[in-house]
Amino acid sequence: MLTRRPPAPWIAQGRQQCRRRGERDRVQPERQRRRHPEEQPTDRRPRELQADRGDRLLVPVRPVQRRLIAPHWPRVRAVLDADVTYRARQLAAGGAARLFADLHPDLHWHDGRLRLEGSRWRSGLAVDRGPGGLVLMPVALGTPYVLIKKRTSTQTTVRYPARGVGTLWTAGTRTPAGSTVRLLGRVRAGLLEALRSPATTTDLARALGVTPSAVSQHLRVLRESGLVACERSGRHVLYVTTALGLSLLANP
Repeated sequence: MLTRRPPAPWIAQGRQQCRRRGERDRVQPERQRRRHPEEQPTDRRPRELQADRGDRLLVPVRPVQRRLIAPHWPRVRAVLDADVTYRARQLAAGGAARLFADLHPDLHWHDGRLRLEGSRWRSGLAVDRGPGGLVLMPVALGTPYVLIKKRTSTQTTVRYPARGVGTLWTAGTRTPAGSTVRLLGRVRAGLLEALRSPATTTDLARALGVTPSAVSQHLRVLRESGLVACERSGRHVLYVTTALGLSLLANP
């Protein structure tokens, strides 16, 4: 109820909550009429007085979101966007087989069907697609396991850990090695360390306390050197340290 599939890839979280409430306002009365036609409401109280349990739950959730998630949301969002871009590239390059090859250890593509296999499952289970198809939903704050709604009347949603969540909370927290600082300079070495997890120019400028234009200049040098790569995700450009950059950071 609180973690429904978003209607679009880049919808703002606040707008998503408003749309979720509006959807319930439209759908809930119709569902009630279909299930219990003999029990039609006789009162005509204002809609806000007839709020369902989901509305009441959203009230305490909002301050939690503002205090615990909102300060870190740019970094979390960058990881999710980078995962979506990577999965789309895998699908375009090799179809469903390549897409699911490294999506999650429990997911396997066989003979045109998606199956759940592994130690957590007694036997292989086929994932049934809903009438609206299959939707992949990366998760940065959640369980490391795959979550699939088995029965659905619309779309089957597959929730899985996003690629890169392992470095989400450690990127930028380590001090670059002295040799890396002497080679690149302190600011560029700090950028290379921070980009263990994907980020935009604005996010990096805010985290490092420098101007976006200065960050752009340093990123251009790092990208031309093959230490940083970039790719567009919607309206944003995400930067991330390459394998060459990681090997440089690994040197003492």
